[in-house]
Amino acid sequence: MIIDGKGHEPGMVVVKGAEVVRAGIFERRDEDIVRALRRAVHSQKTVDASLDLVLQALQKRGYEFPRVYRKKGEVCILIQSLGLPEEYGHGTSFSMNHPILERVINDEAVYANSDMFSSTTELESTDPLYHIRQMQPTLTGLIGIPYIGHPVHREREVKGTIIANYDPKRLQTLIKGVNANGEVEDREGMILSDIGEIIGEKVANIVDLEFLARQNEQLRKTTEALELSNRHLTDQAYTDELTGLLNRRRFGIDLDEYMKSITRGFNYNLLVYDCDGFKGVNDSPNGGHPRGDQFLRDKAELLLKLQRQDTRVIKTYRLGGDEFAVVYNSASVDDVLFFAENLRTEISRIPVPEGCNPVTASIGVMTPEIIRTFTKADDLLNRVDQTLYRAKERKDCVVFYER
Repeated sequence: MIIDGKGHEPGMVVVKGAEVVRAGIFERRDEDIVRALRRAVHSQKTVDASLDLVLQALQKRGYEFPRVYRKKGEVCILIQSLGLPEEYGHGTSFSMNHPILERVINDEAVYANSDMFSSTTELESTDPLYHIRQMQPTLTGLIGIPYIGHPVHREREVKGTIIANYDPKRLQTLIKGVNANGEVEDREGMILSDIGEIIGEKVANIVDLEFLARQNEQLRKTTEALELSNRHLTDQAYTDELTGLLNRRRFGIDLDEYMKSITRGFNYNLLVYDCDGFKGVNDSPNGGHPRGDQFLRDKAELLLKLQRQDTRVIKTYRLGGDEFAVVYNSASVDDVLFFAENLRTEISRIPVPEGCNPVTASIGVMTPEIIRTFTKADDLLNRVDQTLYRAKERKDCVVFYER
């Protein structure tokens, strides 16, 4: 080796021979490109952005339509591409018996074919190569770069390939890394292998993200199933089995909330009523308990119908036996009385077995002005019972609580 230190700064060493110098500079620049690319990819927050950077780097080197395939079973699926039309995007694939691409996967080595389209391989219209052949006939070269990734959440490695096309004549003027016979120079092969390694790391990230997404989806489904089961159990705990209305337990919980809401200005009225003559239906030889149960279901259906027709009906409850409750939202005593009288009339129209007297309703009402004077739900319920008792003494009537 001949060293020439003349005319240069101290410490610099120049190797004589222009071709040798240019080759050395080129090699160092390539290494810098790979290092810079790795740093840039590492700083990206998303896998897609990372793969885009790598594909852009390949494109700058003269490779067109670079794309990343991931091997899944007997096919390779396209997961990222640059420059392809949308219809050749994610999801398109080639089978593992493809004579050229299969070689890249199985041999795990960079492979080039400078005259790929002279092959007898028939291309499907969904194959990106079909589009390239139609639109850019000068891109007759094909380069395949294998990669291997090692996901954290999977024991086995993942494999795939980066595929790109090139113009053999133009590529020679750019990098001189692939000759006309499709032979890849060692230096170019090393650069492309490094790029494949970067891709492998990112595809491994994709696999990890897919695994976590599946885990999260399974967790979501499990959580939804558990929530549904819990809601079902809760509904069972707070629903009257016979009528489907809310039960006394739910009423006790809701009553505290109604009392708090009333102190904040809401106008919730509480109507509690019992049926007059219901025992006659249960004891009738023409009815009995089954007919009595049907009467209670009919009464519940009446309440639900009124709730659908009148938005001021907040909730309806069966407190037990033939005792029911309604929460009615209105500041007008006249409106509350009209609703209560209509409810009483409709209950008297529910059919009863032959030989039984019509069943009527005795209704006790607590207005929001009265309810505001109570601080404890138990005290309020005692007064509700007293009001209902006074109504039952008179029968088939509506009685408002009075101090």
